[in-house]
Amino acid sequence: SSGINAEYGGSCLPEAQRSEWSARVATAVIVRYHSAISEILISLRKTEDSLAMLKRGRKNTTVTTAPSTTSDEDKIRCQLRLDVTALGDKLAEMGVSLGDDYSNLLNLVSQTKR
Repeated sequence: SSGINAEYGGSCLPEAQRSEWSARVATAVIVRYHSAISEILISLRKTEDSLAMLKRGRKNTTVTTAPSTTSDEDKIRCQLRLDVTALGDKLAEMGVSLGDDYSNLLNLVSQTKR
């Protein structure tokens, strides 16, 4: 046996019940994670937009510097994508089927900004 059952030395739950509960918990976590990441990305966009407006307003009075090749939003989005991928790997390792909710989460962090 593999996954969570082997890791914790067996279970008193029948396999069907364990699988169902694992799927329910995974779905709940994924849905909440999606919501949290959505809020983070919205906040990041607003912050980046505000900073861009400030820079445009000051561009006539300050010396321009070379633009950064990777924005903070890009770095955070990359880390979120790594985190979501690791979550998917761990769930798959535990034998939890990755459904549409996980696909939506992965798509959220894989989108290009804007």
